[in-house]
Amino acid sequence: MKLGHFVLLFLSTFLVVLKPSFSGAENIVKNESITLGPASFVETDLSAFYGGIAGACASSDGVSLCNSCIDSASLQGCNVSSVYSTLAFNLAFKVTKDVTGKAELYFQNSAGTDVGAPISIASTAYTTNSPITFSGATWARLCDAAGLPSCTSGTGGIFSGKIAFGVDADADSQVEADERRTIPFTIHFMSATDLEISRTYCPDVTTATGTGFCQATFKEGDEKVFVDDFTLGTNTVTDTIGSTTITIDALAIFPIPTTVGGEAATIGGFRNSQATPIFKTIDSTLGISDSRVEGGLQNYQKYCFIYGTRNKAQNIYRFVVDPAIATEACVTPSENVGILEDKSCFISTAAFGSDMAPEVNTFREFRNRYLLTSTLGKSFVRFYYKISPPISDIIAGSDTLRFVTRTALYPFLFFASATLEYGILESILGLLVMLILLLQMKKVMKLKYLVIVLILFSISPKAQSQMFPPKTKISNTNVDDGLTRITKDGVYVYDIERPLRNQSSKLTFGQAQQPEISIEIEQVDATGNATGAFQTFIFEDFYGDASNFIVSYEYEWFPWVGKGGKLGAQGGGSLMYAQGNGIQLASFSPSVEKYSFFTIPLTLGAVYRFEYKDKQWIAPYVSGGGTYTVLLEKREDRSQIKGVAAPGFYAAGGALLNLAIIDEDSSYTLDSEYGVSNLWITLEYRIIEVQSEAFGYSSSYINAGLAFDF
Repeated sequence: MKLGHFVLLFLSTFLVVLKPSFSGAENIVKNESITLGPASFVETDLSAFYGGIAGACASSDGVSLCNSCIDSASLQGCNVSSVYSTLAFNLAFKVTKDVTGKAELYFQNSAGTDVGAPISIASTAYTTNSPITFSGATWARLCDAAGLPSCTSGTGGIFSGKIAFGVDADADSQVEADERRTIPFTIHFMSATDLEISRTYCPDVTTATGTGFCQATFKEGDEKVFVDDFTLGTNTVTDTIGSTTITIDALAIFPIPTTVGGEAATIGGFRNSQATPIFKTIDSTLGISDSRVEGGLQNYQKYCFIYGTRNKAQNIYRFVVDPAIATEACVTPSENVGILEDKSCFISTAAFGSDMAPEVNTFREFRNRYLLTSTLGKSFVRFYYKISPPISDIIAGSDTLRFVTRTALYPFLFFASATLEYGILESILGLLVMLILLLQMKKVMKLKYLVIVLILFSISPKAQSQMFPPKTKISNTNVDDGLTRITKDGVYVYDIERPLRNQSSKLTFGQAQQPEISIEIEQVDATGNATGAFQTFIFEDFYGDASNFIVSYEYEWFPWVGKGGKLGAQGGGSLMYAQGNGIQLASFSPSVEKYSFFTIPLTLGAVYRFEYKDKQWIAPYVSGGGTYTVLLEKREDRSQIKGVAAPGFYAAGGALLNLAIIDEDSSYTLDSEYGVSNLWITLEYRIIEVQSEAFGYSSSYINAGLAFDF
């Protein structure tokens, strides 16, 4: 082949490949600018859109989608975003470059053949920022193109078609196929006599074809329920209606309040208009990633959950309405609690400085024995928990406010203590007697003396903080002695005796034990009233055999460094995490809501390291001191964090293996450039012991990690 022929062939091929970039619709129409509808559902990538027609809408304005579910007084297929024949259909887009020509919108059948005359806009000069808008069409045009005249038909079915639109980019007075952008659409029409409207319970779906959702079960939560399980007919996401298919989109759930014993009547008498449906979309694994059903559900109100299938056209149909499902689909939401539920009294904790202060424990016991045993008391506790966290944050940040709050709380503390000791009636009587005495005392005692007494009674000592002394910098510039060798590259290597450093950091990992903590919970009945039946739960009831992996960091400072070793102080903290479930108050069963638990032992103590020279291979050490262990718990769907803490002690012993002397050149570089004199592998045995009224934490474990001196 001659060179000229080869060049000509290459250029012609290149132009054929590039032709769509000059005249193709995908490059004329700016995809991200396309808007169409209204439609029941539009794919996010504009690959298709859908129209659903099920039931009848009592009102339709020709502009907005209608909700045929709320207008239905009987059990039938419905759609919360239904299209109808007089609903306007609009389309708008922008072009990717400046172009002059006419624009047209075509309505086509499923084969791509134009049906009826297009909507045309006379030849106009468009820029990339000029919108092209088609209006004046209705969904009747789409229905006609798809073979569903006037959006009505004697029988239900699935109908499909296409819309095509574009601009005469090459100015030849017509919009050719390669100048159009095409989007398919699907219409699912359900007639009033459609046999697919409803069905009874389907215990065997293995032989069913496209039956949708069956055998759904629900589990109670706190002001919510969860879809516990379900079966999808033939384990597929397409539903066959007639000879065509449509994709199943979601599980539609109608929560209906009911009474105990009235479940069968509630299910058997269900009508679409009784409740607003809640949708749970199917994910790529044919499951439901978010199983929560919430929004307006109340604890201790029983609900029956009627459910059906929703498809891409947003039609809801095939309701499961067999009363036999009452035990699986009728549940009662109820409160659930975590292991630290009874450990937080926010305002009193902020006032008295500790969640385990005796005063806080008194308030907590009074709450459990008296407030939580009555409807009025429980309402007060809920209100208190709602407003107190932000107030307690403000109080805790001010010594003055803490003092004022303590002073204000002491009368209530006295009343709570007396009530716990002698009873509620005796305490009220005693309070009345004291008020009478105080009124009499006011005549003989000036108010200022009473204020002084209260101030003296409320004063508590404050801890003093300690400051670390500044770091001591040690330099060594004597390199005349200690030459050990000269490398082949001419590098002089000296054996320089470096001073022992007085600071160290350590990061370790290990397996610890979970805290020994329990909670006494009073069971409630189906209406939320206390039953008087208490049961004690321990940590494992909430978190089972959760991982005991613990990570720790410690900083060490050695003010005394000598020939016999290094003595100093160490401080740090650890973190252990677990995840589990709460306990439902009504059933004493594990809740579906997830809880996260954090154990945080904070330590401060002394450490002695048997390190007496530089480049020591192994350095044993012992340490010990006090610990303040913090326990935190958070429910996944709430921002509030509950916490409790208590002091204790710890002791540890271990050894450090020096890595720095394995490679002397690297060791010298670490020291000279980064100030790190030794890099250690650490192996340690540690004991932590905390015993308080709220919880116990006794743990002995081995951890390992890295440490470095600087």
